[in-house]
Amino acid sequence: MAWLLDPDETYQLGGFFLKKMLTRLIMRAENEGKGEGIDFLSFLHSSFHDAEVVREVKTHTNRLFDLLVHVPSQKLVLVIENKLHAGEVNRTGSLPII
Repeated sequence: MAWLLDPDETYQLGGFFLKKMLTRLIMRAENEGKGEGIDFLSFLHSSFHDAEVVREVKTHTNRLFDLLVHVPSQKLVLVIENKLHAGEVNRTGSLPII
């Protein structure tokens, strides 16, 4: 997943996959109203050239996130925790699930 989300990888499609995934997240019905601070026009025209994708990021509490995507030009940080066959868990102090 990190390979697909990184615009600098060798597949030569730039930010296509990252933009597609973020657009799908933003457009989901359950996320309505959560993206009020997003400049959607700027977002749609962005190349995401400055996106940084980092695997296995350690938090200040020594927990690990599977992926961290940071796009400074969009003031965007996306954290992905991928757990196969696990129910959605949102423990106190964790990030909201969207």
